[in-house]
This record gives sequence, C-alpha cells and structure tokens, in this order.
Amino acid sequence: STSYATDVEQIEAETPKAGSAPKEYSSMKTPPPNAPAWMRADRATEITPPPVPHVDNKGTKNKTDRKKSGKASFSRKNKRPASIAEFNKAYKKAKAAQANEASAGSDSEPESTEPSGEGALVPREAAEGDAPAPAASFKGYSLDWVPIEARPQGDISKHRGQHSYTVVDADCKVEVLLRLRAFYVKKCKAGFPGPIGQVNTKKFSSVEETWNAVKTRSGFLS
Repeated sequence: STSYATDVEQIEAETPKAGSAPKEYSSMKTPPPNAPAWMRADRATEITPPPVPHVDNKGTKNKTDRKKSGKASFSRKNKRPASIAEFNKAYKKAKAAQANEASAGSDSEPESTEPSGEGALVPREAAEGDAPAPAASFKGYSLDWVPIEARPQGDISKHRGQHSYTVVDADCKVEVLLRLRAFYVKKCKAGFPGPIGQVNTKKFSSVEETWNAVKTRSGFLS
C-alpha cells in the first residue's frame, strides 16, 4: 500500500549509506526528528517526574531496642518441669512440717478418760514394768480411732509404709489402713476361719466391733 511504501522510503532515507558521514540524530545525545516531544531538545518546558515522598518506616527497631528485647533460650531452667519440681519440693516440705506439728500437738495433749463417742476405747494408765506406751500418731496420721492393741509398738521408723503399718502376733498378721480407716487380715492363725481380706469400719456400728471381728477372723491375741 501507499503507507507501506512511504515508511520504507523514510527508513532508507534515514539509514546512512556506506562511506557517508552520520547524521546528527544518529548519536544518543541528539534525538531523531520523529522522536516524541519529551525527547526533543527544543521543548519549551522541561518535564520532570514528581519527587518520591519519603516514607518513615516505623516498623524498624533501633539497635538498642534489639539489645533490650529478650532472646530465645533453650536451657532447662526455663522449661516447665523445673517449676513443677520446685512446686513438688515445696509441697512435700510443707506436708512434712504439717505432719510434725500434728504429731507434736497429739503428744502434748493429755489423754482423756471419758469416751469421745459410741464405741470409743478408753486408754488405760501405764503401770510400772509395763511395755512402752503405744504411739498416738503414725507419720502424720492420728491413731485416736485405732484400738490400743492394734497400735504400733516401739520405733515407728521400722515400718516402711506411709499410710499403713502391720501388727504381728505369732503367725497372725493384721495391717491397719490409716487412710481408709480399716483393717486388713493378711495371715490367720491355725484353727481360725478367716477369711483373709479387708474389714471396713463402715460396715460395723463401732470401731470396737470392727476390731472384734478382725480378732475373730485372724486369731489376733488369742
């Protein structure tokens, strides 16, 4: 077409021939005649882009703030098991102190000669030549409800249990369960019916009746 022929002629006219001097607009400093207005040197006003506004980034921290901020630590002292261990240690210490206070208070209280309730056993006064008086407490547990015959004799530390102890009479063994307030027949004497097992005070009208049932089963002190 006519427009295509015109474009070809313009390109041939602008292309320098071999051996001829280059035109002024062939360099980078001089734009060609068909360049846009913003590239021409004879424009009336100089077009400049608007300045880029300065944005203050508030999210960044100073070096001093970074030093003050805490750092991740992987040592064992910052883990929760350490605090749990300290709590358990303090709890055991407080419990031991409470047990000592309870034992000291029970030892200092005078023994009453009046029954405290139904089926309560009245402690007798120790006579000369008798065996050592039975203990009034066992590792923080009060033995007020336990019959005197079933209380531990001698050194309490020889018993390994923390919530129970065993009394022995020949071949008969009876365990006193302090936490449950019950008795457990572990071994019976020959000729006694048994059976071996737990005897709960809640199934009887009184502790004295419960202890009599234990002796009937096991033959304790018989």
